[in-house]
Amino acid sequence: MKNSNKILFWLVILLALITRIVFLDRIPSSLYTDEIDQGYNAYSIMKTGRDEHGVFWPVSFRSFGDWKPPLQTYLMMPFIYLFGLNETSVRLPSVLLGLGTIVLTYYLVCELFRGFGKAEKLALLASFFLAISPWHILQSRSAMLVIISLFFLEGGVLFFVKGTNNSKYYLLSAGFFALSVYAYYGLRVVAPLLLLVLVIIYRKRIKFAHIEIILGIAVGLLMMLPLLL
Repeated sequence: MKNSNKILFWLVILLALITRIVFLDRIPSSLYTDEIDQGYNAYSIMKTGRDEHGVFWPVSFRSFGDWKPPLQTYLMMPFIYLFGLNETSVRLPSVLLGLGTIVLTYYLVCELFRGFGKAEKLALLASFFLAISPWHILQSRSAMLVIISLFFLEGGVLFFVKGTNNSKYYLLSAGFFALSVYAYYGLRVVAPLLLLVLVIIYRKRIKFAHIEIILGIAVGLLMMLPLLL
């Protein structure tokens, strides 16, 4: 990355951070019911190992007549441990992974447009537009499942594409895709289909018998084993 592009990149990240973290405990004005429920369950598991219904480290949280995927609740735990049970702790995972998605977007665009020229400028534009997206800002300031799932889904795509040039990235791709399934129920359908599309598109560059691919499949299945059970 050129020095001028580095400066622009970090300015984009700074802008994204400011728009997502300033007055985080007050904007939105209060926690909504799902945020409260997830925060309380994170606190309960941290203290007792069980959720509000007494289930030991569940892979799906029962709440208000529906069920929630577990990843966001578990990601809240270290922040609640450090800062207490409050609005900021509940929302910080969304802020950080929202920022992470902007970083992933930069590198994904660079990877997709490698060799076409001006890839870094396109990547800067893509990350900038995501940084100022009202939808993304709002989602990143609340404990929204979609913002967590987007980070892991995009990470899975990025590392898969990088894996076609360096097979060691397939392990990371498998881990990110597997975690995305724990973040949002819709990705139980979307993630496998997207992975299938990637395999079809890049089939000529994939060495299917490579050890990293075999290990990646094994890691992905192992990570999803609690959900499958």
